[in-house]
Amino acid sequence: MDLLHLPAAQVRYDALVILLYPGQSVKIGRAAENEIVIRDNRVSRVHASLEWNGSGFTLRDLSSANGTFVNGQRLAASARLLRDGDEITLGMQILIYEIARAEPSELPAETAIIDPGLPPPSRGPRLVVSAGPDQGQEYALWGEVIIIGRASREATWEIRLSDREVSRPHARLERRDGTLFLVDLESANGTLLNGVPLAGPAALDEGDVISIGSTRLTFYPR
Repeated sequence: MDLLHLPAAQVRYDALVILLYPGQSVKIGRAAENEIVIRDNRVSRVHASLEWNGSGFTLRDLSSANGTFVNGQRLAASARLLRDGDEITLGMQILIYEIARAEPSELPAETAIIDPGLPPPSRGPRLVVSAGPDQGQEYALWGEVIIIGRASREATWEIRLSDREVSRPHARLERRDGTLFLVDLESANGTLLNGVPLAGPAALDEGDVISIGSTRLTFYPR
């Protein structure tokens, strides 16, 4: 059977739909040369790729700075086969992968531009820097464990702050039964939650303020 007559897929972002055709390889990123362009500073210039494997599309992270997530789990080095309804997160943008219900056409997919000025349907849990050198930055909280620490060339943690008073690493967020807990990692200057030094793991609630060095991060669960 001709590949063009095999079931196609699509990526949906709010009202925008990008059709995917068998045999395609589609790059996603901030740079204009990608087939899917996402205008979000948290997205790398060439962030991830969608590739046809003969029976479906796989998603591969291309060594992006902030990672690629599927249904809240960060992708490893290997490609992941996508399933109908999978939720893909890059930066603060959420894309939904779906098996196309209509017969695919033979026209190539056009470049799609996703602008974060249009908020996604659900932003999800996040930390917003309300004070400090990185003020205004937002960090999506996906995965079971998120490490916070000072930015450096060797840093491998998920949240990298430019604050020199922050340790390498400094604190950890861990998910327990759907709730995020904050843990200090024996940092040099300590971690405060709503102005109180952490003595042990503490559950986060909406509006909680985490103080690390001169940086303040506000927690939003959705």
